[in-house]
Amino acid sequence: PARPLESFRLSPDGTQVAVSIRDEDHDIWLWNLARQTLSRQTFDGDIDLDPVWTPDGRRLFFASSRTGAFNIYGHDVNDPHGDVRLSASPNTQLPNSVTPDGTALVAHEVRLKTKSDLIRFPLGGAAKGDVAGTDLANGPFDEWNGEVSPDGRFLAYQTTESGTIDVFVRTYPDGAGGRWQVSSGGGTEPAWTRDGRELVYVDNSRRLTMVKVLASGSGLTFSTPSVVSNTGYASGGIWRSYDISPDGQRFLVMKQDASSGQSAAPGFVV
Repeated sequence: PARPLESFRLSPDGTQVAVSIRDEDHDIWLWNLARQTLSRQTFDGDIDLDPVWTPDGRRLFFASSRTGAFNIYGHDVNDPHGDVRLSASPNTQLPNSVTPDGTALVAHEVRLKTKSDLIRFPLGGAAKGDVAGTDLANGPFDEWNGEVSPDGRFLAYQTTESGTIDVFVRTYPDGAGGRWQVSSGGGTEPAWTRDGRELVYVDNSRRLTMVKVLASGSGLTFSTPSVVSNTGYASGGIWRSYDISPDGQRFLVMKQDASSGQSAAPGFVV
């Protein structure tokens, strides 16, 4: 529907889309692709955004400003009272993805000294509201949009360490087994296909781009990047602006509505 859709992710079975809608309520909703219906998932008065799914499709993790800074909450799908705070930090924290085995959440945290760093939260424990994240990638550069490969061995992410924003892959979790630059001259928002044989990202012209991933001993090699679509899609900001279908054959993308009256003068209503 014609609403200010923001961040979104396909469910693991490909039947629903979790999406944050940037209206006066600013909540998380589910769009059922077959029934073409929206169902509201969060009901608080603050900003909820950036939903990601658990592999079983039963839970969502998202960021919320309910306590001031954006921290991470978990939500049982279709349970209006199922929101549980996962982390407590004075820093902004945004979820990026859940590991394929469902045991950890990859997120990024904005810090004063080291900019944006990738962190990992364990899942499944009894602790609520004070789960401590451990560093995955931190340093003098920005690192965000992290996603672990389907076999659990590698972490794809974007970083500014090359001088531009580019996609890198490193071994997971500690990076000791190797690190590879995938894009050149600009690349953001990496995502693995379900079989782990391809890595998709957005190039500096906002085009969906793909590389084939090949095992090379204990490391990886990547094919020459190929453009999947020459259409430049809407920017996702600090989160991924597309998702891949479970069979790896289709993409869900965000584009500007041509009928939304963009030629009109901007304004606001109080």
